[in-house]
Amino acid sequence: MEGVPAHSSKPHLGVNAITGMANVILALNKINETLSQRVHPLVGPQLSQLL
Repeated sequence: MEGVPAHSSKPHLGVNAITGMANVILALNKINETLSQRVHPLVGPQLSQLL
């Protein structure tokens, strides 16, 4: 996602990259929650997390 700057008098012409990436972060957290519930039969549970 790439933001687009805009003057404060015309904010509707800009794109906020942080707001756009919020959906990506929420999706990654949802995937992480799903994967953290899984336990692999050979290597066990997930040990890393997305923070």
